[in-house]
Amino acid sequence: MTIRVSLTFTSDALSEEAEISGIPRATIFAQIDRGDDANMVAKLCDVAPGGASSLISTGWLRASRRSGSSGKDPIRAGETYKFDVTLFATSYLVPKGHCLRLSISCSDFPRIWPTRVNPVLKVKSGMRNPSSISIPVVAPENQKLRGMPLERPPYVIPPAPRQVRYRTGFDHITGTASVESGQRSIVPLPQGGTFEMDTTAIARVSAARPEGATVEGDTTIRIAGVPVLGEMEFHTTSYVGQTGMSLRGTIKANGKVVFEKQWTK
Repeated sequence: MTIRVSLTFTSDALSEEAEISGIPRATIFAQIDRGDDANMVAKLCDVAPGGASSLISTGWLRASRRSGSSGKDPIRAGETYKFDVTLFATSYLVPKGHCLRLSISCSDFPRIWPTRVNPVLKVKSGMRNPSSISIPVVAPENQKLRGMPLERPPYVIPPAPRQVRYRTGFDHITGTASVESGQRSIVPLPQGGTFEMDTTAIARVSAARPEGATVEGDTTIRIAGVPVLGEMEFHTTSYVGQTGMSLRGTIKANGKVVFEKQWTK
């Protein structure tokens, strides 16, 4: 089976709730038909009856580092390899009637940087190549444990609600897809004054040139109305690419720049 985006396997609806607690592990048998390397990404999801999918845990493995040694493992076209992908530890209760889904892909941008060539994978299954996932499930208890009662803390209404930004786009001229995310929030400080944060991140990548993927970030933090500090502003911008990165930071006190520096690598 050839996959170019992702391949999913979904279970039947659970007859009882299942408490997943521990480290899921996926075993994937696959061959790489195009490209000299690949990211093997496995995601375990909770699928509600209406079709909504919620991420439980994820993990990944670089194909050229599958043995865990310091050197690179060779990859030959048409040869099947075993990839043991360890997912992050989790504790998650899957309700009755929900399904479990395993998703396999070779990308998770911007969490994982794309390889220089978009790989084409063939994931295999069966007796000779038993691709599978091991999920740690806690045995159900006959009696539910009761914890000590907790009081709800007092809720402080912020001066303004949090504003969340999320937008996807596609440039048909360059063939570049983009994802923009961020938020702006203002919260009161115990000693008086406010703490404001405004942050934005934009990730861009194209199918024709995955090596040209970039992530740009912009964050501004303002502290206002605090008698001791006065007006403070912290501003950072960042740029990350396949071959390098840069970060610039500026600190202002009462409108005057007191620190400014740029780092590149």
